Amino acid sequence: MARRGIGRTFQVIRVFPELTAFENLLAVTNEPIEAARHKAEELLGFVTLTRLARLRDQGKTIIIVEHDMKVVVGLCETVYVLDYGEKIAEGPASVIQSNERVIEAYFGR
Repeated sequence: MARRGIGRTFQVIRVFPELTAFENLLAVTNEPIEAARHKAEELLGFVTLTRLARLRDQGKTIIIVEHDMKVVVGLCETVYVLDYGEKIAEGPASVIQSNERVIEAYFGR
């Protein structure tokens, strides 16, 4: 899967708050320090650029598993909603927010 460009990450809520983003990247590497510095600079550059470019224009897709609708609405063009593993809705975030089945599944009635 990795050779096809598919990766998986997990939500990490514990970073080192006293370190910069660059230093946090260095803290989790197992490469020689110069290679790690280069990779950290590359990754930070990529993240900064994604705010200015659209990844879809590069043929890339990012799947985000998120329950915070503010995050979903701010980042996602298309949203798929699952309820116990079954897809119950698909569409733009603005439409999903008012979907009765989604509201019932996640917020109850």
